[in-house]
Parts: sequence; structure tokens; C-alpha cells
Amino acid sequence: MIELELSDIALLYKTVVVLPQDKTTKAVIETTTTVNADVPQLVKAERADHIVEPETPKKVEHPFVIVTSSILKDKYLQPDSSFTKIIQALQIPQVAEYVIQEDAFTANQDLYRCIWAIGISPATSEHLHNLGHQNLLISPDVLSLTSTEEKTAMYAPLKQFIASNQKEISKL
Repeated sequence: MIELELSDIALLYKTVVVLPQDKTTKAVIETTTTVNADVPQLVKAERADHIVEPETPKKVEHPFVIVTSSILKDKYLQPDSSFTKIIQALQIPQVAEYVIQEDAFTANQDLYRCIWAIGISPATSEHLHNLGHQNLLISPDVLSLTSTEEKTAMYAPLKQFIASNQKEISKL
């Protein structure tokens, strides 16, 4: 156990509580109870003059996000889903960690530099268009695509989008 000088105790602690297992003698208990009142005036003055302003939280930009509905998010993250196969084919499996739900996105929409929206609601799609984000791709639900034409129509722009944002994705 580290023993402190009485003046150190007064500087470090506003009050001292001695637990029953810490009591050794009656003299120790008496000195610790009297230390609380012996704080020098100089220390009290320093405390009053030194006011620390709390830091304002900084907004941290994220390089990439995938926005989808809560129902589709769970389906997309299944190991054998079409979404998982697509991101593995594009050699970007790390983006699976950045799939978020629509409501979480709208709360922090200013923080993302690259947005891929998949299978979102029409209201969210309209909201994204109104944002005028410069780096945005809105894709249909990949699980609902049935024909080869639909899949090609979704995959070609996605491949181009990923290629043009490779710098952002490499930061993940």
C-alpha cells in the first residue's frame, strides 16, 4: 500500500473514506478526517481560476457506406446471398462491415463521401436524390433480380462505381 503525506492527500482528494478493512489504528482515522479541512487557500484559488472547456465533438467522415432497409440488411449479410457473392466477385468483401439501415444513414448523412444505396424505399431514394450527393449509386434490391438483363443492368454501373471509388474503398 502506498502511503501519502497529509498535504498530498489534501491535493489529490476532496474527501477520504476509510473502509473498515483499511482501518489500522485510530490515529490514521483521525488524521484522514482532519485532512479534508486543511486544504490550502492557494489550491482553492487555483481550482477556481482553471476552467476547462469541454471539447466539441468533431464530425468524422467515413469513406464508404452501403444503405439498405433493416430487412434486407440481414438477408444481404448471409454468407450465401447474392450480395455477398457480388462483393466477393468485385474483391471488396470489407464493405460488408459498412452496411447500415436507412434510418441510421439519414441521421448521419453528411458524414459519408461514397454512398451505395441498395433496395431502399422510394422515400429514401427521393431523399438521396434531393441531397445532390456527388458520389451516389442507387441500385435495386439484388435479391429480387431475376433476369440476366436486370442483373447486367445493376452490375455494370456498380462495377464502374466501385472502380471510380477504389481510393475510398481502400481506406476501409
